[in-house]
Amino acid sequence: MQSITDILYKHKTDKVGHHSYGPIYEEYFNQLRDQKIRICEIGIDKGYSINAWLEIFPHGEVVGIDRKVDQKVIDYYNNVPRCSAIKSNAYTISTWSDLGEFDIIIDDGSHKPNHQTWVAGLLMNRCKILIIEDINIKFLKRVTGVKWSRPGKVFNMANHDSQDNIIAVW
Repeated sequence: MQSITDILYKHKTDKVGHHSYGPIYEEYFNQLRDQKIRICEIGIDKGYSINAWLEIFPHGEVVGIDRKVDQKVIDYYNNVPRCSAIKSNAYTISTWSDLGEFDIIIDDGSHKPNHQTWVAGLLMNRCKILIIEDINIKFLKRVTGVKWSRPGKVFNMANHDSQDNIIAVW
């Protein structure tokens, strides 16, 4: 089986190369690859990540949300099996009202601290794993109360009373 990192490279995502998220995704997603999961990514752009998730999770359903994406991208992915794309502001409750729960939610959208805070506060109850990419240090300080001068790559904000994980990466 091809590694998650290799698949992310193959589909030209910015999750590898520009960022080094491949090993993080390997750690948290490898055990889920053959399962029938639901994954949602905020921030579609050209759809490279959607293509990667469809290959990484061959039995999964992939949902992408983006308010600025070209309508042609939305139309294309709404015709791909196991995939749906929504042109909407992902940082409003109304967007999520009919979407149900997910196994994984990845926020690779605006990268704004107020949006990252909203995602951590309101979407963590809709998934088992929440990943906030390109985390803003102001957000991390707001959530943890710790001043971060030079961040590491992963901060796991897991609720130790549950199986849920909130993973901030930058």
